[in-house]
Amino acid sequence: MKLLQITLFFLLVQTLGLGQIKRDPVMVGLGGAYTTLADGVYAVGVNPANLAYQHDKPFMWQMGTLNFGIGNNFFSLENIMDLSGKNLEAESQKGKYEIYDQVRDGWRFSQDIHLALPFLNYASGNMAITNDLVAINDVVAPFGLFKLILEGNPIGESLDLEYSQENMVLLEHAFSFAVPTDKFSWGVSLKFLQGIVYMGTDPDSSYTFFQTDTTAFNLKARYFMRQGVGGMAQPSISVFLPKKSMAGVLEPPSSMPLAQ
Repeated sequence: MKLLQITLFFLLVQTLGLGQIKRDPVMVGLGGAYTTLADGVYAVGVNPANLAYQHDKPFMWQMGTLNFGIGNNFFSLENIMDLSGKNLEAESQKGKYEIYDQVRDGWRFSQDIHLALPFLNYASGNMAITNDLVAINDVVAPFGLFKLILEGNPIGESLDLEYSQENMVLLEHAFSFAVPTDKFSWGVSLKFLQGIVYMGTDPDSSYTFFQTDTTAFNLKARYFMRQGVGGMAQPSISVFLPKKSMAGVLEPPSSMPLAQ
């Protein structure tokens, strides 16, 4: 029980404390309410239109920044408070089905690391150039794992325990500029994603099945891994109009086809 409490506390700290990624300390401190305050190189991914108002900070040169975050789609303070001490068998197992509804597509863990390349991020006047190294790790625990934990292993029923994992490292290059007008300003960020390495499970060829019969446990599993080095994604364009609380975003698919 003590080990479980320590594990849950660690996950809570990681999820809530490190949930903000690719942010500067001011944005984290404001809980994300940062759209009109972002300036310099920090405006690129938030609101490039703010580059039009850099009168008091005409030049910004970033020596380096490291941002990282961990998140998941189930473990949260709200769920802890709701499930703590709850009888999952009461009311026709209502508590169990509430959990199942949240993890029907699996329990997803995501981790992101953003490293601003040293001395390659700067803003001058109404323009900014940024270059970041981005690492993304995504792991999905199967829905069947929750059924196994909460209901055990029923005789004759096959449980799908397939997990999936994807890892990606890429370079993100961005150029942003802003144009002021009499009543508002507008800004544009042009991003180019350069793939470095990718590795992940192939969902069409991988599987894990666990079954219990009257004499034995049967586990059948097979996994194929996809990997690639190099490649590039389509460039993305973001347009922001902040002065009158108007914002529009134009983004093509963010997939990154990689050379096999």
